Amino acid sequence: MLLSVLGLLLWGGVKFFESLDRATLPDSRYDTLQVGQSEAEVRAQLPAGSGFMTSSYRDKGPAAPAGTDCVWFVSDHQSDQFASSRVSRLCFRDGVLVEKVHYRADD
Repeated sequence: MLLSVLGLLLWGGVKFFESLDRATLPDSRYDTLQVGQSEAEVRAQLPAGSGFMTSSYRDKGPAAPAGTDCVWFVSDHQSDQFASSRVSRLCFRDGVLVEKVHYRADD
């Protein structure tokens, strides 16, 4: 029984860190992305993403440009403010990156 519980906890920990890794966009990669690049070119450079890890950020931060399809990531550069996360948001319209923004979001 104890081994089953420990195994389940280990599995849950691995899945959590895998999800966090998929949701993290390194600042070094963010910095290379340019407004005006094609969506296909930008998305080819992005991690898979994780709606589970980033869904709470969709209603926080500045309003997204009208008519855009946006993706959210956690930045790999976090401060000592444990109650908030640095978020990277990329917004696309008509197959082009039209906005990239960093902002702080309370957790």
